[in-house]
Amino acid sequence: MNNGGDWKTDGKWSINSAKNVETLQFLKKLAVDDKVTQNNPGKTNRTDGAFALFKTGKAGMVVGFSPLAGDLDKDKTVSYGVAPMPTKDGGAPQTYGVTDYLMAFKKTGNAEAIKAFYDLYYSPDQVNTFIKAEGFLPVTKTGLTAFASDASLKVYLDTLPNVHLTPTDDPTWDTVKLAVQQNIGTAVASDGDPKKVLDDLQKTAEKG
Repeated sequence: MNNGGDWKTDGKWSINSAKNVETLQFLKKLAVDDKVTQNNPGKTNRTDGAFALFKTGKAGMVVGFSPLAGDLDKDKTVSYGVAPMPTKDGGAPQTYGVTDYLMAFKKTGNAEAIKAFYDLYYSPDQVNTFIKAEGFLPVTKTGLTAFASDASLKVYLDTLPNVHLTPTDDPTWDTVKLAVQQNIGTAVASDGDPKKVLDDLQKTAEKG
């Protein structure tokens, strides 16, 4: 996203776009040529791998999220800072978000009750209380305002308006997601081929 790429462009899969290929080539260079990652980053889980190294001061930088910052604040073992993702052209940093859904049965007579529930759930006092208690980031405009005074969240809140969500509304996403999880790491291995990996993922997405 910070090199101008995305999963889709104008509603069509663009996994193997030139921008995405360039990004993976850059990441491979960091791992293989510059050797600024651990030996096999493509097989390292972020949460139980990279995060653990960062918490012990053995990794200098990770792509984290607010719960990690909460853990670091509690443990007080390392001094750290939070910055937005770097961009190639120096433009506004983009960020990546996951999507959860609130769902209800589509049944005659349910509409008013569902609307009432959504109105209650997303009322500022309800949703923002939940967000604060769980340590999440706000998902509403009122939330951005409510948490604006929290200096520790500033970087996150400044970047949230530029969030890119996973295309979960496409039925093919589950298949694509699994293929990405299983194969994307091979692109940054010493013998990896970023373009081929993305071409194969593109074919998986288009095949549906």
